Amino acid sequence: MTVAGEQAWQTCETIGRGLEAKFFNQMSGHEWDQLHRLLDKALNSLTDWHSQATSDD
Repeated sequence: MTVAGEQAWQTCETIGRGLEAKFFNQMSGHEWDQLHRLLDKALNSLTDWHSQATSDD
């Protein structure tokens, strides 16, 4: 990654983390972790489904 790309990524990361903090400020740390685990499971499930659907073609 170029220096400019690294700086852009850092800026986006900072903005994203700030927005997460504002959007989800009523969640406890445990709830936040639980949400991430559930979203990861959903993504994995969809990825598996997509892989199976496209390999059948």
